[in-house]
Amino acid sequence: MYNNLEFKAWLCIASDGSTVRVGDNFDEIIGETYIWPKSIPQAKEMAVGDAIVLWDKSRLLGFSWIEQIEEKVETIERYRCPNPNCRRLDIRERETKSPRFKCGKCTLETDDPDIETLEEEFFKAYYGAGWVSVETFIDAETCRLITVNPNTQHSIRAIDRSMFVQTIGALSELSLRPFTRRTHGHVLATVRVRIGQGEFRRKLREEFGDVCAFTGPNHPAALEAAHLYSYAEYGIHHDDGGLLLRRDIHRLFDKGLIAVNPNDWTMDVHADLQMFGDYANLHGKKLAIDLRKRVEGWLEKHWDEFRNKDNSA
Repeated sequence: MYNNLEFKAWLCIASDGSTVRVGDNFDEIIGETYIWPKSIPQAKEMAVGDAIVLWDKSRLLGFSWIEQIEEKVETIERYRCPNPNCRRLDIRERETKSPRFKCGKCTLETDDPDIETLEEEFFKAYYGAGWVSVETFIDAETCRLITVNPNTQHSIRAIDRSMFVQTIGALSELSLRPFTRRTHGHVLATVRVRIGQGEFRRKLREEFGDVCAFTGPNHPAALEAAHLYSYAEYGIHHDDGGLLLRRDIHRLFDKGLIAVNPNDWTMDVHADLQMFGDYANLHGKKLAIDLRKRVEGWLEKHWDEFRNKDNSA
């Protein structure tokens, strides 16, 4: 599958609100961007062209290639342990227990931690073009075993490349396609897919709010900016050529398993999904947003590609 194993690869803890790592609550999007402080171990070793592998401490989430890295400086507030013999920075707030804060180093519990305002330097990586979301369960133990040092607790861990290739080798060729295209040198076809993606998504959120066009309101972390056309073919972000879709709906739309009938603008769910109630219930329903004429045009093209092709087969 690969010509060589000379690339570097990193296992990184994703910040999705459910995990704990230095720098939680970053404005990052799983499948598109990763942000980390310059102060953590190995922070400066990650580079453009490296493989990035994300996990949430319980399972593998996906992997890609780093296309671009930006350096950022932000003013942030951090909690410091008030114990004079500890003074650990970045102690955590607990959602349900009291006292609200507990220091992970000295175990002090308090409702009144010291607050410091700091300027912190970060790196922000963009990796969306080659992103492969891992739907097959690959557990935490396997994630640790593919690292050079399985016992480390660092947020960023160097990966044994041969072990990584062996682990993902069980995935289908179709699911690996975004990643392997980049491996074999088709850089322009993949890297350009997500350039400007952040701005594209921001405009869609401003227009529609945090609403999946097919299923309704949702948390922004669950919503992706979906192109209604092949970006790799057109190479630009058409302002009227996208909708916000829930991550699973986005993938099903891209594969044509969910489409929009241009006769009445209702959702058409493919027979292969009818056994799954959450998707079957969408069949025949109106979209959760009002469509613009230009969007209708792209949805018609999508319908022609997938449904008319099915009817003519």
